Amino acid sequence: MTEQFIANVLNKTKMGCTGTKANKAEGDIDRYHQEIFAAAQTGDVKRLKDILDELDRRKASTTKKEVLNMGYREADGLTALSIAAGKKHKPLTEILASCPEVDVNKPSLSGITPLLMVAEVGWPDILDILLHRGAIVDSAPSGKRAEENKIAGSTPLIGATKYNHPECVKRLLEHHANPNHQNQSGISALMLAAEQGFFECVKLLVQAGADLELAPSGQLALTMNLCGQTPLFCAAKEGRTEIVKYLLDRGANPRVQNHYGVSALWIPAQKGMLQVVELLLNAGAETHVAPFGNLADELNITGWTPLYAAMKSRKFDVVKLLLKRGADPNAVTKLGSTPFLLASEICDLDIIEACVEAGADLDFAPSGPDADNLNITGQTALFMATLKDRVDVVKFLIQKGAHVNVQNRYGVSPLLLCAESGNYELVQALVQAGADVNITPQGELAEENFLAGQTPLFGAAKKGHVEICEYLIQNGADVNAVTMTGATPLYTATEEGHLDVVRLLNRHGADVNRSPKGQVARDLHIENQTPLLIACMRNHEAIIRHLIESGANVNVTSERGSSPFLAICQHNNVELARLLIQHGARHDVEAKNLYDGKINGLIVAAESGSFDTLRLLVEAARHDVEAKNLYDGKINGLIVAAESGSFDTLRLLVEAGLDVNYKIEGKGETAGRTPLFCACAKGFQDIVEYLIDRGADVNGTEKSGLSCLHIAAAMGHADTVRVLCERGANVDQQFRFEEQDVTAYDLAESQQHDHDIKIMYQRLCLFISHSFVNTIPTYRSIQTMNEVRKGLQSLVGAQLVFAYGDQHGSHARLTEDIKIDSTLASRTIPESYDEAIIPLASDVRLRERYANFENKVRFGRILEDLDTMAVHIAYKHNSPQLIKSINVHPLAIVTAAVDRIEVAIAHMHIDRDIRLSGFASFVGKSSMEATLKIDQDNNGTWEHVLHALFVLAARDPRTKKSAKMNPLVGLTEEDHTIIKEGELKRQRRLAEQDKSLFKIPPDTAESTIIHNLFLNTISP
Repeated sequence: MTEQFIANVLNKTKMGCTGTKANKAEGDIDRYHQEIFAAAQTGDVKRLKDILDELDRRKASTTKKEVLNMGYREADGLTALSIAAGKKHKPLTEILASCPEVDVNKPSLSGITPLLMVAEVGWPDILDILLHRGAIVDSAPSGKRAEENKIAGSTPLIGATKYNHPECVKRLLEHHANPNHQNQSGISALMLAAEQGFFECVKLLVQAGADLELAPSGQLALTMNLCGQTPLFCAAKEGRTEIVKYLLDRGANPRVQNHYGVSALWIPAQKGMLQVVELLLNAGAETHVAPFGNLADELNITGWTPLYAAMKSRKFDVVKLLLKRGADPNAVTKLGSTPFLLASEICDLDIIEACVEAGADLDFAPSGPDADNLNITGQTALFMATLKDRVDVVKFLIQKGAHVNVQNRYGVSPLLLCAESGNYELVQALVQAGADVNITPQGELAEENFLAGQTPLFGAAKKGHVEICEYLIQNGADVNAVTMTGATPLYTATEEGHLDVVRLLNRHGADVNRSPKGQVARDLHIENQTPLLIACMRNHEAIIRHLIESGANVNVTSERGSSPFLAICQHNNVELARLLIQHGARHDVEAKNLYDGKINGLIVAAESGSFDTLRLLVEAARHDVEAKNLYDGKINGLIVAAESGSFDTLRLLVEAGLDVNYKIEGKGETAGRTPLFCACAKGFQDIVEYLIDRGADVNGTEKSGLSCLHIAAAMGHADTVRVLCERGANVDQQFRFEEQDVTAYDLAESQQHDHDIKIMYQRLCLFISHSFVNTIPTYRSIQTMNEVRKGLQSLVGAQLVFAYGDQHGSHARLTEDIKIDSTLASRTIPESYDEAIIPLASDVRLRERYANFENKVRFGRILEDLDTMAVHIAYKHNSPQLIKSINVHPLAIVTAAVDRIEVAIAHMHIDRDIRLSGFASFVGKSSMEATLKIDQDNNGTWEHVLHALFVLAARDPRTKKSAKMNPLVGLTEEDHTIIKEGELKRQRRLAEQDKSLFKIPPDTAESTIIHNLFLNTISP
């Protein structure tokens, strides 16, 4: 560390002198000093001699002594002698060291003496000169500065040892250097030599009386994890075989441990240093010692003996040696494992055999809270080997007497494991050794994880291992065994679609009509679900046919009333539906839906769009068309088809005679709705036109008075509005909404749908006058990002840039009608919300502007749109009030910062629509935060892409100063939470700004980090 520190300070380029004055009277001294410094830096012997001769000619010994012993301020106060030694300029160093005026004990500001410098460089002849001139042999840096630079306590002997200069070590010891001196960390010269493998230095130090058992102690040593590390410990952990032998021969303690129980044997064992391990064992090292205490807990090595450490590192030659020398294969770690269990997990048969020969407990299993947390409770060596699918290890353990019916904490046995994993040879070995073929998990944990009652046959059937199933059955496995849920092997094989297993089980007497029973089955909604019913639910066609041929009951119903026929109606498999009917299945059966309403085959088929099955049902029973909806009102297949948009299904039902003006019955909120109403709500124009053609009432209303035209306008379905108006819908029909009578146009305007719908309304209905159109508010829901940009341009001027805007008039003084800041209206989060679409799916030319070279969406372009959307939302929140004299927005709003962008999907598809949305989430005096989100269409659903936080600021375009923004208030608890979080984020931003290096200098800790980073960039 000293050499590195010196190298760093000597690389300084601009240096001054400690103790020099800058006045003219001292000019000569300063000149000489700088000349000597330059010579010391560069190793220029001639230059140095010339300066010394000149000083001698002046016959001023005081001046010469003062110049030669001045320290260089920027180089830690080092003298010319120290600098020359540090730069390894030997001739120049020798000249200075021999000069009688030079103080050979002059320390630097950190306490570094010339002797320390020369010892680290390794010049014994110059060392002799200094020593003969009276250099203090055990001088060492001290004080705060030395401690900060980690050189405190480093004597010349420690320095010479550290850099392996045995001749210097010898000279220092001859001058009575203390071989047991320790630096600030508690490290002695012998520890350094032993750890680094400097054998000659070790011998010199030991011969000089170095303490073989000396080890670091104290708080600093404890912090650095050095406590207890004797020279032997240091040599052993680095594998210094020759030094370990030498120290042991001279009586070093082989049983030494550090402060958390790691012994001198432990690290060599872990690293696989066979020779070192053997030397320590021969000298009496103990094999049972293991780490302990908090630090061992933190390192997760508590209870690890040297054998366990070697096993964990797979150092098998060391493992065998330790076992031969009596190491215990059954020593338990804190977490409940043993070397033998670890060997079984590794599955090295040779090592497992060695452990067994050494007395390993074949049936030991971990237990206790720590083992529970690791889910290893109850896992014996045989269990571990089964997990690894190691047939050879399992057979060996069985041969040695391992218990085959052991179960872990969940009740899982080795046979259940390998039956489910599909290892036939393992199953065979375990069964032949006496494994119970009907063993099942039991107990609370097994029940919590729904494992109770699962036999090995159940596991094999679930995974489709037909050969294992057959073998287990031949050896007595119960084909009708039931789990805690009531499921059988046949049930799970059917559910998973394993036809061969189903056939096998049926051949051996499996009950095809056995179904789950009891409270657990009821809780899981599977009670009375037979194998046939579950096969129909999963649409396993071959299994369905097999079960029917095997006599399965086609009319069985589950606890909720579902049947095989109802289940198959969902899959549009008309052949299976016909097969079930041919075998006597009732097609008029009713089942309960999630809301306890009733539902039948026709409704199921209509909901799932199973057209062929629906046609079969219509042909089979034209009267079977009604069921109950989720509000317990009656609903028919026509309603379902209209809501789902299935035109073919709807036409089939109309042609079958269903009433196109059928109304949902009951008292729920859907009461009175007709098929036409449902189609208008969803905007299914083809269905709307068809139903009207077949006589549907265009002016019919649902229970609350809402008409088809009302719902189409409110939902923004412009084409549907056009069709209804063309076909005679009453445009003046009113609906009572929030204590007001409103028309379809009022609803469309309140929902803020696209401007086009209002133009169509005017043209088709002759309802909206030209003057009324001109009063449409500037802000509305804008359909595309292009319209967002145009809207902003019309609002703030020709350019969307602050400097070129055409705005005038402060937001706080919009007109003479607003006199003070308090008149700014408070706004809510919903009022600022808006969304826009980038229609990439339909606009091919637009794609070209967004596509990158990989034909993905350009992220940079999306960020531009995100910024535009943030500004748009800010303007919407701050929309002017009481404007009379200006045509553009009175504020200039700009993006001040992008607080964060969190991306969920890295690349967006170029041929799918993208939606941008956002709202104001916090507003201060003149700045605000906008929360934004981007989604992309994924087969009809919006998939989250990213979300972001933008910070925006308002300026008065006229004065260029901050301008007030409309306050943000919350209406709901959720609103208040959003605003509160926004305030916290604002405080965080302000706090981070206050800590910026632009405002405050770095503190001591930060300065140290910066300094160390700088030092690391400099070569030694």
